[in-house]
Amino acid sequence: MDKHTRLKTVLYQCASLVVLLCLGVMSMFYLAVHDQFDKKSRLAEIAKSRAGVISIDHIDCYHGTQSYLSLFGKNKAGNTIIVTIEEQSEQLLLSRPSNGISAKEAQEIAYQAGARAIEAVTFGIENHKRIWEVAAQNGYYLIDFKTAKVIKKEVL
Repeated sequence: MDKHTRLKTVLYQCASLVVLLCLGVMSMFYLAVHDQFDKKSRLAEIAKSRAGVISIDHIDCYHGTQSYLSLFGKNKAGNTIIVTIEEQSEQLLLSRPSNGISAKEAQEIAYQAGARAIEAVTFGIENHKRIWEVAAQNGYYLIDFKTAKVIKKEVL
């Protein structure tokens, strides 16, 4: 086998490995995103059938001691509502935004508690309490939805 043929063979093998690696990474990404999309679709169906939700604003995913999905939308009466479901049991919890603080207020409370460069604010349930999880560059802050108190602060 001459040098040129050997070089071509090595290049084809390397190209094949790169293609297989890319396909593997894309498959893993697809499965991860597809699973999350399925969970959100399931929550939307449950919220529409069991809580009377007619329009959806957005959905939050909270992963604390348990995983929860929270859907923000409007019900048939036109009221804004938060429908939270525990992923394992599919237990449904309904909340009215007017019964607690907003995400923006939770963000301000986290800033006052020392948060820097806030990355995300997520609604969830922790120890049977409705909370806002504020993820910042320097840590995580759990803010009680009803009392506006900092329940937990994890500084990185």
